[in-house]
Amino acid sequence: DKQEFVIKNEEANTKRIPFKWNGRLVIREEIRWIHLESIPRELPDGAIIWTGILYDTTDEELKEEALKESENKYRDLVDNSPDAISIYSEGKVVFVNNECVRLMAAKSADELLGKSVVDFIHPDSLLLVKERMQDVATEQNIQPLIEEKFLRLDGTSVDVQVKSMPIMFQNKQAVQLIARDITESKKAEKELSKSQEEFKDLFDNAPVGYHELDSEGRIVKMNQTELNMLGFTEEELIGKYIWEIAHNEIETHQQVLEKLSGHNIPSSSFETTLISKNGLSYFILIQDKILNDKSGKITGIRTTIQDISERKQAELNLQLSEEKFRKTFENSIIGKSLTSLDGKMSVNKAFSQIVGYSEIELSNLKWTEFTHKDDVEFDLKQHDLILTGEKQSSNWEKRYIHKNGNIVWVNISTFLLYDSKGNPMCFITEIYDITERKEAEEALRVNELKFRSITEQINDLI
Repeated sequence: DKQEFVIKNEEANTKRIPFKWNGRLVIREEIRWIHLESIPRELPDGAIIWTGILYDTTDEELKEEALKESENKYRDLVDNSPDAISIYSEGKVVFVNNECVRLMAAKSADELLGKSVVDFIHPDSLLLVKERMQDVATEQNIQPLIEEKFLRLDGTSVDVQVKSMPIMFQNKQAVQLIARDITESKKAEKELSKSQEEFKDLFDNAPVGYHELDSEGRIVKMNQTELNMLGFTEEELIGKYIWEIAHNEIETHQQVLEKLSGHNIPSSSFETTLISKNGLSYFILIQDKILNDKSGKITGIRTTIQDISERKQAELNLQLSEEKFRKTFENSIIGKSLTSLDGKMSVNKAFSQIVGYSEIELSNLKWTEFTHKDDVEFDLKQHDLILTGEKQSSNWEKRYIHKNGNIVWVNISTFLLYDSKGNPMCFITEIYDITERKEAEEALRVNELKFRSITEQINDLI
């Protein structure tokens, strides 16, 4: 600041004009921000004296610098967010981030700015969107996350999850939208649903009977083939004990309880007699399977039956998927973390919920301690690429080890934050949980394998 001070001082002395200067002085080996104002006054003898004020503005300058750094940090977060973020005011788009440009198939932000928000809403979502826009504008209510359809500039539509909230932008009332592209997850859900429907159809119309008993011997499931065989409706049998429809009730009762107690583990098929609704009895071939929970406790029996009067020598093991998808978090906004160069983390609540550790616990951990061991090397490489300047940011999928030991798949986006002097400070990271999508893909693969296996077994039966 010295050169500026000298120049202004010389100018004021030469022109005899008021002197003003903001800058830094070294006072007792400490740098302080100073504001100095002085005006010249001529004495009767022609001498010039300067009268002025000087006061310390260090606190104000530091606050302003911190504010600028905070604003830059927020802008970096928005620009590098994997979610599409946009702002509209008076119904017109006034801001979009990089992901929003990509999501809307635009070449640049200019193609979106100034356009009416409703121009990008699919007719299927238009009525709901207008209601939400009205509510957020008049009541200033944050609108919860919902699914909508956007119209892209190339004429295609895209499925998204959207959350909106009122904000001030450039001194005007505005609304910020956060949208997430769910095209792939919707596609996976649709394929999984189709696979499950095919599996259910195969289950209900299989050429063999199927039923499942709980831990006390009550019928909890029965397919249509067996219902037709016995002449009962599902409502008539669900909840009844299996021995109530057996030819030899006492003997069947004893055999079922022995299996459920673990004293008679079935190893092969056997013949028995069931009684149909009209009172007729017939021989069937039964194959039992004991069901266990994760601890090994017996929870029931799964049974396939075949009418051996037609001499179809085959077995069909039908299994319904017991895998359940975890519900999405109530607050599905992505997790965020600030990670120091040595791996220490400061995280938000969403991040904490994703990995199962409290925020305090995570502050005492390095990210490598709960990252899947097979992913650590790749993660470190991404960090090195950013640290060396080969990349500005990076986005990839990885696995965390949840506190309970489970694997959590996430999509991670990270970039390096620098201080005002250009020194790297920390990594800013954003993650969102994609475990459901991964499990859905795996469930689809498993169901397809089951479907193929069952089809092959049915063909063998036929």
